[in-house]
Amino acid sequence: MNSKIFSHAGLTEKFVLHSCGYHMNEIEDILAKVNRMGKQELWRDRSPIWARPQHDFYRMFRDDFFYQVVGHTPVEEPLDACGVLTLELFSTYSDGSPYGNQKLYILDTETKKHEEAILL
Repeated sequence: MNSKIFSHAGLTEKFVLHSCGYHMNEIEDILAKVNRMGKQELWRDRSPIWARPQHDFYRMFRDDFFYQVVGHTPVEEPLDACGVLTLELFSTYSDGSPYGNQKLYILDTETKKHEEAILL
C-alpha cells in the first residue's frame, strides 16, 4: 500500500534479519514468511507482535523506504515519530479508566497525514 506497512507492533530490522536472513529482499516474501510463523518465532521482543519502537530504540525494517502504522503500545494521542505512526488510543489503566484519547483516525496513505474521523 504505497510503501506502508500496517502491523500490530511494527516490523523491526533485527527481527527481519534474524528471521528471514540477509538473502530475502522482497517485502512480499518477507511478509509471507512472517505470516506463516508460529508463536515460537513471534514470541520475541522485536517481533511484529511485541516490538515497542516508541519506548526502545529499534531500527525499523527499511525505515528509509517504509512508513509503518502500528498499535500495541498505548499512547495518549497519535504519535508520529521516526517513520512509525502509533494509533493505540483505546487502552485502559488497570482500574478500567481510559488511557488514550479514545478517538478513531483516518490515514491518507499518500500524504501520511492522519485526521480524526468524524462519526455521524
